[in-house]
Amino acid sequence: MQIPNPYIWKHYKKLIIVPIVLLLASTFFIFFKGIPAGVDLKGGLLITVQTDENVNLQLLKQKLTPFSDEVEARFYEGPAGKGVEIELGINENIEKADALVRELKEKDTELLREEQNIQAYKNSKERDAAEELAKAEKRAAELRKEILEKARLALEYIGSKKSLGSEPHDAVKTADEELGNAREESRDKIMEAIGSVIKVKDYSFKEVGSSLSKFFFAKTYEVIFYAFVLSAIIIFFVIRNIIASVAVISGAFSDIWITLGLMSILNIPLNLASVAAILMLIGFSLETDCMLTIRVMKRTEDTPEIRAYEAMKTGFLMNLCAIGSFGVLVLVSMWLQIPTYYQIGTVAVMGSIVDFIATWLANAIMVLWYVERQQKKRMR
Repeated sequence: MQIPNPYIWKHYKKLIIVPIVLLLASTFFIFFKGIPAGVDLKGGLLITVQTDENVNLQLLKQKLTPFSDEVEARFYEGPAGKGVEIELGINENIEKADALVRELKEKDTELLREEQNIQAYKNSKERDAAEELAKAEKRAAELRKEILEKARLALEYIGSKKSLGSEPHDAVKTADEELGNAREESRDKIMEAIGSVIKVKDYSFKEVGSSLSKFFFAKTYEVIFYAFVLSAIIIFFVIRNIIASVAVISGAFSDIWITLGLMSILNIPLNLASVAAILMLIGFSLETDCMLTIRVMKRTEDTPEIRAYEAMKTGFLMNLCAIGSFGVLVLVSMWLQIPTYYQIGTVAVMGSIVDFIATWLANAIMVLWYVERQQKKRMR
């Protein structure tokens, strides 16, 4: 099938309206609807349950609402069997207790250090040993008091009635043990609630705490930001033209932004798998944009419109190969029930389609406009 050359049309610049509308729509959905975050980035509990029965998802969600305000459940089916995937939001009380226990362990280490200092100052014959000893004893007393108070608060959060005693080191150990018991008890109760609705053959847990999810979230944005910055620097050195470099980067940005908008519309979660696909899309988009820019600006055969058209045919084949290969990945991962590959494949397929629109209806228009402008300047 011969693709018509859109760039020989008199009003070809109007084609840029399509990606602009998509960008505006994506901006609306991203800011007003938001992109759902996966367990990796928002924290929580992912439970995969294998069962041979049909499941009433509404009843299942109802049974799990006492454990979390955020409950999601969905079916899956594959060669390994069928079942349900359940996502629960973070248990706030356990998370607060977990944060306190981590802080308690740091304070406990600090107290041990002060106790060693106290012993050293007692055996020291230095002149200021008595003064330093008094400071160390005061600090140790403050730490003991703080540890006991925070250990009691941690037990309150998890509803434990265990006695702490007056020894701070033992209090830290007790708080840590009780937190572990609270986690196990919470999981047992969750599985008991699930078992009242589903006949469970097998199950697995994946838990991501709030601190780890915040780390993943921050690093995700850092990685994407640095990817764009470093790409912009390299593109500038390759093309050595500010306008063309801006066109290339804006094309890649449009690709990613519209893809994020589609993820918002289709409720595809932003997690480590989809972020990996987005990073691949940045590289793929920059590749097609650079190919277009170099062919139109650096070569001299035919007219710029024909060079852009020839580049578009090459880009179309590249996009078609990407859509085909990642489409196969989506189908295989759906059949084998591998959610990570499914998310990567889905985002990559959407991004490849969007890349064709962003590159050939936006980036190509900008590059041709710039080349035409330069030609008119030379003719004056």
